[in-house]
Amino acid sequence: MKENKRIHNLDKKITRFSIRKYQGYGAASVAIIGFILMSHMQIVLILIKTIVRMLTQ
Repeated sequence: MKENKRIHNLDKKITRFSIRKYQGYGAASVAIIGFILMSHMQIVLILIKTIVRMLTQ
């Protein structure tokens, strides 16, 4: 019984830690993903422009 309670408390601690960790990194990860997507969009647009120029010459 005592062992079971200890495992349960440990499980609660791990869950609480994971939730806190994700809350901390949530906004940062969204910002980083957005930045990466925006930078890739610039690259994609440049590639499309160069392909169009090559095809129209």
